[in-house]
Amino acid sequence: MKPPFLSVGIVFYQNISYIQPCLTSLFSQDYLGKVEFLFCDHSPDQSAGKEIKKCFPDMGYDLCFASGNHSEGHNRLIQKMKGEYYFCLSNDMLYDSSFLTNILQGFEKYPTFRVATGKSLVWNFSEQKKTKNIDSCGLSLFRGFRCTDRGQGELDAGQYEKEEEIFGASGAFAIFHKKVLDKICVQNEFFDENLHYKNDVDLAFRLQFAGERCLFLPKALAWHDRQWSAKSGRKNQSRKQRISSLRGYLFLLKKNIWGRGFSLKAQSFLFFHLLGIFFYTLFREPFLLPLFFSRKGGGNFLQKKRAIVVSSASSQKIESFFSGAKKI
Repeated sequence: MKPPFLSVGIVFYQNISYIQPCLTSLFSQDYLGKVEFLFCDHSPDQSAGKEIKKCFPDMGYDLCFASGNHSEGHNRLIQKMKGEYYFCLSNDMLYDSSFLTNILQGFEKYPTFRVATGKSLVWNFSEQKKTKNIDSCGLSLFRGFRCTDRGQGELDAGQYEKEEEIFGASGAFAIFHKKVLDKICVQNEFFDENLHYKNDVDLAFRLQFAGERCLFLPKALAWHDRQWSAKSGRKNQSRKQRISSLRGYLFLLKKNIWGRGFSLKAQSFLFFHLLGIFFYTLFREPFLLPLFFSRKGGGNFLQKKRAIVVSSASSQKIESFFSGAKKI
């Protein structure tokens, strides 16, 4: 059987020092099928695009420029893709030479899955060192509809070596069949462009509502020099990041949780979780308080919410992830 045609998409930002090691690892993949590389330059002076041309003058790729957020960048690349699968990847990562191959082998082994992610470990970029500390093994969902990167901050000691069904994939490291993206597309958007932070969580909810399942493949390895993580603490977040993060969380609750048929128990946990966030904000970060009372959701918020078809079965399935990953 002929290997599937793959589309690899990356949005680049101002830090161009990642470009050579990141793309070298991707251009050196052992995958035998056809691969197209789609890049979007979000740097204000188009320095990323210039650096790519300088470092890889003989490689084939498609380069475009945009000034929006992460969601807009990947939406533009998905609209251009010609492959069967879209690899939504990050510019601050290194990829194992069999990364693409291992993902496709996972899809072949479990044909009912059309969304997947792998294991990313921490890349100490300043020392050019691959570590054994976990960056992400996909997204975990907790009571209160709080979502975090599974295993983040733990030492990789083999505790995440099982192929499992998980809630969703991190936006830095996610793979989708094109038919899945077409299925959840609303107003020509795959990732919601009203969101920068939490856009991957929003997409995970929408995929679950659409009946899609996410596959975790531990042999698909990458290393990530994450700019900020939950384990590094809020003190390392800028005010802008805190605003964007809380805004994104409240936005996805309005869009994906409220009025979606979740159980009274789940909604009770959410109420007390939000109450805790509110009082923390009131006394520690009062500049965030206006977000709780904002009615803004983006000009097309209601249309996007109404476009999501929700069944009681999908709501119950989402709640089941409060207990963790599932055996396949």
